[in-house]
Amino acid sequence: MDLPLQLFLLLVLLLLSGFFSSAETAFFSLSRLQLGRMRQEKSSEAKLVVSQLQHPRRLLTSVLVGNTLVNVLAASLATSVLIALLGDKGVWIATFFMTLLILAVGEIAPKSIAVHNSERLAKRAALPLYLFSTAILPVREALRALTQLIYPEEQKIARLTEDELKTMITLGHSRGVVAGFEKETITHILELEQTTVKEIMTPRVEVFSLEESTSLSEACRLVKERRYSRVPVYRGSKENIVGIVYAKDLLAYQGEGQEGPLPVREVDFVPQTKRLNQLLAEFQGRKKHLFVVVDEYGALAGVVTLDDLLEEVVGRVINQPTRRERYKFTDQSTIRVSARMEIERFNQIFGTTIEAEDVETVGGFVINKIGRIPTTGESFRIDQLQIKVIEAQRNRIVELEIKKVRE
Repeated sequence: MDLPLQLFLLLVLLLLSGFFSSAETAFFSLSRLQLGRMRQEKSSEAKLVVSQLQHPRRLLTSVLVGNTLVNVLAASLATSVLIALLGDKGVWIATFFMTLLILAVGEIAPKSIAVHNSERLAKRAALPLYLFSTAILPVREALRALTQLIYPEEQKIARLTEDELKTMITLGHSRGVVAGFEKETITHILELEQTTVKEIMTPRVEVFSLEESTSLSEACRLVKERRYSRVPVYRGSKENIVGIVYAKDLLAYQGEGQEGPLPVREVDFVPQTKRLNQLLAEFQGRKKHLFVVVDEYGALAGVVTLDDLLEEVVGRVINQPTRRERYKFTDQSTIRVSARMEIERFNQIFGTTIEAEDVETVGGFVINKIGRIPTTGESFRIDQLQIKVIEAQRNRIVELEIKKVRE
Protein backbone atom coordinates (compact mmCIF):
# COMPACT_ATOMS: atom_id res chain seq x y z
CA MET A 1 0.00 0.00 0.00
CA ASP A 2 1.54 3.32 -1.01
CA LEU A 3 2.15 6.13 1.49
CA PRO A 4 -0.54 8.62 0.30
CA LEU A 5 -3.24 5.97 0.62
CA GLN A 6 -2.04 5.01 4.10
CA LEU A 7 -2.08 8.65 5.20
CA PHE A 8 -5.58 9.06 3.74
CA LEU A 9 -6.82 5.99 5.67
CA LEU A 10 -5.19 7.34 8.83
CA LEU A 11 -7.07 10.62 8.40
CA VAL A 12 -10.36 8.75 7.85
CA LEU A 13 -9.81 6.67 11.01
CA LEU A 14 -9.08 9.79 13.08
CA LEU A 15 -12.24 11.43 11.77
CA LEU A 16 -14.24 8.30 12.63
CA SER A 17 -12.76 8.43 16.14
CA GLY A 18 -13.97 12.01 16.40
CA PHE A 19 -17.39 10.96 15.12
CA PHE A 20 -17.85 8.27 17.77
CA SER A 21 -16.61 10.56 20.56
CA SER A 22 -18.86 13.46 19.53
CA ALA A 23 -21.85 11.11 19.10
CA GLU A 24 -21.38 9.71 22.61
CA THR A 25 -21.23 13.19 24.15
CA ALA A 26 -24.11 14.52 22.05
CA PHE A 27 -26.47 11.67 22.95
CA PHE A 28 -25.70 11.53 26.66
CA SER A 29 -25.70 15.29 27.24
CA LEU A 30 -29.23 15.80 25.90
CA SER A 31 -31.45 17.36 28.56
CA ARG A 32 -34.90 16.08 29.44
CA LEU A 33 -36.32 19.23 27.87
CA GLN A 34 -34.54 18.51 24.56
CA LEU A 35 -35.70 14.89 24.60
CA GLY A 36 -39.25 16.01 25.30
CA ARG A 37 -39.09 18.34 22.32
CA MET A 38 -37.75 15.53 20.10
CA ARG A 39 -40.63 13.27 21.14
CA GLN A 40 -43.02 15.87 19.74
CA GLU A 41 -41.15 16.12 16.42
CA LYS A 42 -42.20 14.08 13.41
CA SER A 43 -38.73 13.81 11.83
CA SER A 44 -37.24 10.33 11.52
CA GLU A 45 -33.91 11.59 12.93
CA ALA A 46 -35.52 12.79 16.17
CA LYS A 47 -37.48 9.55 16.54
CA LEU A 48 -34.28 7.56 16.01
CA VAL A 49 -32.47 9.54 18.72
CA VAL A 50 -35.27 8.91 21.22
CA SER A 51 -35.45 5.23 20.25
CA GLN A 52 -31.72 4.66 20.77
CA LEU A 53 -31.69 6.43 24.14
CA GLN A 54 -34.34 4.01 25.35
CA HIS A 55 -31.52 1.43 25.30
CA PRO A 56 -28.56 3.43 26.66
CA ARG A 57 -26.39 0.38 27.38
CA ARG A 58 -26.72 -0.85 23.80
CA LEU A 59 -25.92 2.62 22.48
CA LEU A 60 -22.89 3.04 24.72
CA THR A 61 -21.55 -0.41 23.79
CA SER A 62 -21.81 0.41 20.09
CA VAL A 63 -20.01 3.74 20.54
CA LEU A 64 -17.22 2.21 22.63
CA VAL A 65 -16.70 -0.69 20.22
CA GLY A 66 -16.54 1.69 17.27
CA ASN A 67 -14.21 4.13 19.01
CA THR A 68 -11.88 1.41 20.24
CA LEU A 69 -11.79 -0.26 16.84
CA VAL A 70 -10.87 2.87 14.86
CA ASN A 71 -8.32 4.02 17.46
CA VAL A 72 -6.54 0.65 17.42
CA LEU A 73 -6.55 0.58 13.61
CA ALA A 74 -5.26 4.17 13.44
CA ALA A 75 -2.45 3.45 15.92
CA SER A 76 -1.49 0.25 14.09
CA LEU A 77 -1.47 1.97 10.70
CA ALA A 78 0.61 4.91 11.96
CA THR A 79 3.10 2.54 13.58
CA SER A 80 3.39 0.52 10.37
CA VAL A 81 4.04 3.65 8.28
CA LEU A 82 6.65 5.10 10.63
CA ILE A 83 8.49 1.79 11.06
CA ALA A 84 8.75 1.56 7.28
CA LEU A 85 10.15 5.09 7.14
CA LEU A 86 12.26 5.28 10.32
CA GLY A 87 12.87 1.73 11.44
CA ASP A 88 12.56 0.75 15.10
CA LYS A 89 12.42 4.40 16.19
CA GLY A 90 9.07 4.62 14.44
CA VAL A 91 7.33 2.69 17.24
CA TRP A 92 8.08 5.34 19.85
CA ILE A 93 7.39 8.23 17.52
CA ALA A 94 4.09 6.67 16.45
CA THR A 95 3.07 6.10 20.07
CA PHE A 96 3.79 9.74 21.00
CA PHE A 97 2.19 11.43 18.01
CA MET A 98 -0.84 9.12 17.81
CA THR A 99 -1.58 9.71 21.48
CA LEU A 100 -1.63 13.46 20.84
CA LEU A 101 -3.67 13.11 17.64
CA ILE A 102 -6.27 10.79 19.15
CA LEU A 103 -6.66 13.04 22.20
CA ALA A 104 -6.95 16.21 20.13
CA VAL A 105 -8.80 15.06 17.01
CA GLY A 106 -10.57 12.00 18.37
CA GLU A 107 -11.54 13.08 21.90
CA ILE A 108 -11.16 16.63 23.20
CA ALA A 109 -12.17 18.69 20.15
CA PRO A 110 -15.22 16.62 19.08
CA LYS A 111 -16.53 16.30 22.63
CA SER A 112 -16.16 20.03 23.27
CA ILE A 113 -18.12 20.78 20.10
CA ALA A 114 -20.78 18.17 20.91
CA VAL A 115 -21.48 19.56 24.39
CA HIS A 116 -22.66 22.84 22.86
CA ASN A 117 -24.44 21.30 19.85
CA SER A 118 -25.83 18.11 21.37
CA GLU A 119 -29.29 18.14 19.77
CA ARG A 120 -28.10 18.88 16.22
CA LEU A 121 -25.19 16.42 16.32
CA ALA A 122 -27.28 13.66 17.92
CA LYS A 123 -29.77 13.87 15.06
CA ARG A 124 -27.00 13.70 12.45
CA ALA A 125 -25.29 10.78 14.16
CA ALA A 126 -28.48 8.80 14.82
CA LEU A 127 -28.72 6.90 11.51
CA PRO A 128 -25.00 6.01 11.12
CA LEU A 129 -24.90 4.81 14.74
CA TYR A 130 -28.05 2.75 14.26
CA LEU A 131 -26.59 1.05 11.16
CA PHE A 132 -23.26 0.41 12.90
CA SER A 133 -25.01 -0.94 16.01
CA THR A 134 -27.03 -3.34 13.86
CA ALA A 135 -23.92 -4.49 12.00
CA ILE A 136 -22.03 -5.40 15.18
CA LEU A 137 -24.98 -7.17 16.82
CA PRO A 138 -23.03 -10.44 17.39
CA VAL A 139 -20.18 -8.49 19.00
CA ARG A 140 -22.60 -6.61 21.26
CA GLU A 141 -24.30 -9.79 22.40
CA ALA A 142 -20.96 -11.46 23.14
CA LEU A 143 -19.85 -8.47 25.22
CA ARG A 144 -23.18 -8.39 27.07
CA ALA A 145 -22.88 -12.09 27.96
CA LEU A 146 -19.30 -11.58 29.15
CA THR A 147 -20.34 -8.59 31.26
CA GLN A 148 -23.16 -10.59 32.82
CA LEU A 149 -20.69 -13.26 33.91
CA ILE A 150 -18.37 -10.74 35.53
CA TYR A 151 -20.97 -8.37 36.96
CA PRO A 152 -24.61 -9.56 36.99
CA GLU A 153 -27.13 -6.94 35.91
CA GLU A 154 -29.01 -6.87 39.20
CA GLN A 155 -25.84 -5.66 40.92
CA LYS A 156 -25.52 -2.68 38.60
CA ILE A 157 -28.42 -0.73 40.02
CA ALA A 158 -27.07 2.68 40.98
CA ARG A 159 -27.82 3.89 44.48
CA LEU A 160 -28.03 7.66 44.76
CA THR A 161 -27.10 9.25 48.05
CA GLU A 162 -29.26 12.05 49.42
CA ASP A 163 -26.54 14.63 48.67
CA GLU A 164 -26.22 13.38 45.08
CA LEU A 165 -29.97 13.63 44.59
CA LYS A 166 -30.04 17.16 46.03
CA THR A 167 -27.21 18.14 43.68
CA MET A 168 -29.10 16.69 40.70
CA ILE A 169 -32.27 18.58 41.67
CA THR A 170 -30.36 21.86 42.09
CA LEU A 171 -28.63 21.34 38.73
CA GLY A 172 -31.94 20.50 37.07
CA HIS A 173 -33.50 23.65 38.53
CA SER A 174 -30.62 25.83 37.30
CA ARG A 175 -31.09 24.40 33.78
CA GLY A 176 -34.84 24.96 33.82
CA VAL A 177 -35.70 21.25 33.80
CA VAL A 178 -37.04 21.18 37.38
CA ALA A 179 -39.54 23.88 38.42
CA GLY A 180 -39.03 25.85 41.62
CA PHE A 181 -42.04 24.28 43.34
CA GLU A 182 -40.84 20.79 42.37
CA LYS A 183 -37.35 21.53 43.68
CA GLU A 184 -38.67 22.79 47.04
CA THR A 185 -41.07 19.86 47.41
CA ILE A 186 -38.40 17.23 46.72
CA THR A 187 -35.92 19.00 49.02
CA HIS A 188 -38.41 19.07 51.89
CA ILE A 189 -39.28 15.40 51.36
CA LEU A 190 -35.57 14.58 51.63
CA GLU A 191 -35.43 16.59 54.87
CA LEU A 192 -38.32 14.70 56.49
CA GLU A 193 -35.83 12.61 58.47
CA GLN A 194 -35.10 15.70 60.58
CA THR A 195 -38.67 15.77 61.98
CA THR A 196 -40.40 13.25 64.24
CA VAL A 197 -44.01 12.07 64.36
CA LYS A 198 -44.44 13.83 67.71
CA GLU A 199 -43.97 17.19 66.02
CA ILE A 200 -46.87 16.82 63.56
CA MET A 201 -49.33 14.47 65.31
CA THR A 202 -52.63 15.49 66.84
CA PRO A 203 -51.95 15.17 70.59
CA ARG A 204 -53.98 12.83 72.79
CA VAL A 205 -56.07 15.62 74.34
CA GLU A 206 -57.31 16.71 70.90
CA VAL A 207 -58.10 13.25 69.54
CA PHE A 208 -61.77 12.62 68.84
CA SER A 209 -62.63 8.95 69.35
CA LEU A 210 -65.67 6.70 69.75
CA GLU A 211 -66.39 4.19 72.49
CA GLU A 212 -66.69 0.68 71.10
CA SER A 213 -70.24 0.31 72.37
CA THR A 214 -71.50 3.47 70.62
CA SER A 215 -74.56 2.77 68.47
CA LEU A 216 -74.32 3.08 64.71
CA SER A 217 -76.83 5.92 64.57
CA GLU A 218 -75.03 7.89 67.29
CA ALA A 219 -71.65 7.24 65.67
CA CYS A 220 -72.98 8.48 62.32
CA ARG A 221 -74.30 11.64 63.94
CA LEU A 222 -71.00 12.38 65.69
CA VAL A 223 -68.86 11.68 62.63
CA LYS A 224 -71.07 13.89 60.44
CA GLU A 225 -70.88 16.61 63.06
CA ARG A 226 -67.09 16.44 63.34
CA ARG A 227 -66.50 15.83 59.60
CA TYR A 228 -63.82 13.16 60.10
CA SER A 229 -63.26 10.39 57.55
CA ARG A 230 -61.55 8.05 60.06
CA VAL A 231 -62.10 7.89 63.81
CA PRO A 232 -60.23 5.83 66.45
CA VAL A 233 -62.32 3.45 68.56
CA TYR A 234 -61.52 2.76 72.23
CA ARG A 235 -62.63 0.14 74.74
CA GLY A 236 -63.24 1.22 78.34
CA SER A 237 -60.60 3.97 78.49
CA LYS A 238 -59.69 6.45 75.77
CA GLU A 239 -56.11 5.28 76.22
CA ASN A 240 -57.09 1.80 75.00
CA ILE A 241 -57.49 2.22 71.23
CA VAL A 242 -58.70 -1.06 69.70
CA GLY A 243 -59.40 -0.07 66.12
CA ILE A 244 -60.57 2.54 63.68
CA VAL A 245 -63.91 3.20 62.03
CA TYR A 246 -64.32 4.70 58.55
CA ALA A 247 -67.04 7.27 57.94
CA LYS A 248 -67.93 5.58 54.63
CA ASP A 249 -68.57 2.29 56.49
CA LEU A 250 -70.87 4.03 58.95
CA LEU A 251 -72.80 5.76 56.19
CA ALA A 252 -73.22 2.46 54.34
CA TYR A 253 -74.73 0.82 57.43
CA GLN A 254 -76.92 3.82 58.15
CA GLY A 255 -78.21 3.81 54.58
CA GLU A 256 -79.42 0.27 55.12
CA GLY A 257 -81.05 1.26 58.41
CA GLN A 258 -79.06 -1.32 60.36
CA GLU A 259 -78.03 -1.28 64.01
CA GLY A 260 -75.33 -3.32 65.67
CA PRO A 261 -71.66 -3.11 66.61
CA LEU A 262 -69.44 -0.53 64.94
CA PRO A 263 -67.65 -1.76 61.78
CA VAL A 264 -64.22 -1.51 63.41
CA ARG A 265 -61.12 -2.04 61.29
CA GLU A 266 -57.65 -2.95 62.48
CA VAL A 267 -55.44 -0.04 63.52
CA ASP A 268 -51.65 0.25 63.37
CA PHE A 269 -49.38 1.91 65.92
CA VAL A 270 -46.20 3.95 65.45
CA PRO A 271 -43.82 5.41 68.07
CA GLN A 272 -43.76 9.18 68.48
CA THR A 273 -39.99 9.16 67.88
CA LYS A 274 -40.31 7.76 64.34
CA ARG A 275 -38.85 10.03 61.66
CA LEU A 276 -41.19 11.39 59.01
CA ASN A 277 -39.30 9.77 56.13
CA GLN A 278 -39.90 6.42 57.86
CA LEU A 279 -43.54 7.37 58.47
CA LEU A 280 -43.98 8.11 54.76
CA ALA A 281 -42.65 4.63 53.97
CA GLU A 282 -45.12 3.16 56.51
CA PHE A 283 -48.05 4.96 54.87
CA GLN A 284 -46.98 3.68 51.46
CA GLY A 285 -46.17 0.14 52.57
CA ARG A 286 -49.24 -0.51 54.73
CA LYS A 287 -51.69 1.44 52.54
CA LYS A 288 -52.98 3.29 55.61
CA HIS A 289 -54.14 6.88 56.13
CA LEU A 290 -54.03 6.99 59.94
CA PHE A 291 -51.76 5.63 62.67
CA VAL A 292 -52.17 5.72 66.42
CA VAL A 293 -49.06 7.22 68.03
CA VAL A 294 -47.66 5.80 71.28
CA ASP A 295 -44.93 7.02 73.62
CA GLU A 296 -41.95 5.05 74.91
CA TYR A 297 -44.15 3.30 77.50
CA GLY A 298 -46.77 2.26 74.95
CA ALA A 299 -49.31 4.81 76.20
CA LEU A 300 -51.46 6.79 73.76
CA ALA A 301 -49.68 9.96 72.61
CA GLY A 302 -51.96 10.98 69.75
CA VAL A 303 -52.81 10.16 66.14
CA VAL A 304 -51.12 11.05 62.87
CA THR A 305 -52.68 11.03 59.41
CA LEU A 306 -51.38 11.15 55.88
CA ASP A 307 -52.89 14.64 55.66
CA ASP A 308 -50.70 15.75 58.57
CA LEU A 309 -47.62 14.53 56.71
CA LEU A 310 -48.62 16.15 53.42
CA GLU A 311 -49.41 19.38 55.24
CA GLU A 312 -45.91 19.34 56.70
CA VAL A 313 -44.32 18.98 53.25
CA VAL A 314 -46.55 21.24 51.16
CA GLY A 315 -46.98 23.79 53.95
CA ARG A 316 -43.23 24.35 54.02
CA VAL A 317 -42.99 24.68 50.25
CA ILE A 318 -45.69 27.34 49.88
CA ASN A 319 -44.70 28.95 53.18
CA GLN A 320 -48.09 28.07 54.63
CA PRO A 321 -48.00 27.48 58.40
CA THR A 322 -49.25 24.15 59.69
CA ARG A 323 -52.08 23.98 62.21
CA ARG A 324 -49.77 24.11 65.20
CA GLU A 325 -47.92 27.13 63.73
CA ARG A 326 -50.85 29.36 62.74
CA TYR A 327 -50.71 32.90 63.99
CA LYS A 328 -52.00 36.39 63.23
CA PHE A 329 -50.63 39.80 64.18
CA THR A 330 -53.42 42.12 65.32
CA ASP A 331 -50.95 45.01 65.64
CA GLN A 332 -47.18 45.46 65.82
CA SER A 333 -46.95 44.25 69.41
CA THR A 334 -49.87 41.80 69.62
CA ILE A 335 -50.21 38.32 68.16
CA ARG A 336 -52.78 35.52 68.23
CA VAL A 337 -51.24 32.06 68.21
CA SER A 338 -52.17 28.41 68.50
CA ALA A 339 -51.28 27.11 71.94
CA ARG A 340 -49.58 24.20 70.15
CA MET A 341 -46.96 26.43 68.55
CA GLU A 342 -43.46 25.47 69.63
CA ILE A 343 -41.68 28.00 71.83
CA GLU A 344 -38.67 28.16 69.51
CA ARG A 345 -40.92 29.02 66.56
CA PHE A 346 -42.82 31.61 68.63
CA ASN A 347 -39.55 33.31 69.60
CA GLN A 348 -38.58 33.54 65.92
CA ILE A 349 -41.89 35.09 64.89
CA PHE A 350 -42.51 37.43 67.83
CA GLY A 351 -38.91 38.36 68.64
CA THR A 352 -39.05 37.08 72.22
CA THR A 353 -36.54 35.04 74.22
CA ILE A 354 -38.80 32.67 76.15
CA GLU A 355 -36.89 29.79 77.72
CA ALA A 356 -38.54 26.69 79.16
CA GLU A 357 -36.83 23.39 79.87
CA ASP A 358 -39.80 21.20 80.75
CA VAL A 359 -42.28 22.22 78.03
CA GLU A 360 -42.18 22.64 74.25
CA THR A 361 -45.30 24.65 73.33
CA VAL A 362 -46.59 28.13 74.11
CA GLY A 363 -49.63 26.61 75.84
CA GLY A 364 -47.39 24.40 77.94
CA PHE A 365 -45.27 27.43 78.88
CA VAL A 366 -48.36 29.32 80.12
CA ILE A 367 -49.69 26.38 82.13
CA ASN A 368 -46.24 25.80 83.62
CA LYS A 369 -45.96 29.44 84.68
CA ILE A 370 -49.40 29.86 86.28
CA GLY A 371 -49.63 26.29 87.59
CA ARG A 372 -53.10 25.52 86.21
CA ILE A 373 -55.22 25.42 83.05
CA PRO A 374 -56.78 28.88 82.56
CA THR A 375 -60.31 29.49 81.35
CA THR A 376 -61.52 31.24 78.19
CA GLY A 377 -61.31 35.03 78.51
CA GLU A 378 -58.85 34.97 81.41
CA SER A 379 -55.94 37.46 81.28
CA PHE A 380 -52.65 37.61 83.17
CA ARG A 381 -49.08 38.84 82.82
CA ILE A 382 -45.98 36.68 82.56
CA ASP A 383 -42.72 38.63 82.57
CA GLN A 384 -42.95 41.18 79.73
CA LEU A 385 -45.97 39.52 78.10
CA GLN A 386 -49.66 40.29 78.65
CA ILE A 387 -51.57 37.11 77.83
CA LYS A 388 -55.28 36.60 77.15
CA VAL A 389 -56.86 33.18 76.68
CA ILE A 390 -58.98 33.31 73.52
CA GLU A 391 -60.12 29.70 73.78
CA ALA A 392 -59.57 26.98 76.33
CA GLN A 393 -61.13 23.63 77.11
CA ARG A 394 -61.33 21.70 80.34
CA ASN A 395 -57.95 20.05 79.86
CA ARG A 396 -56.01 22.34 77.50
CA ILE A 397 -55.49 25.78 76.00
CA VAL A 398 -56.46 26.18 72.34
CA GLU A 399 -55.60 29.78 71.38
CA LEU A 400 -53.88 32.74 73.01
CA GLU A 401 -53.49 36.46 72.41
CA ILE A 402 -50.09 37.73 73.51
CA LYS A 403 -49.01 41.37 73.77
CA LYS A 404 -45.57 42.77 74.51
CA VAL A 405 -45.66 45.08 77.51
CA ARG A 406 -43.27 48.01 77.83
CA GLU A 407 -41.89 48.89 81.23
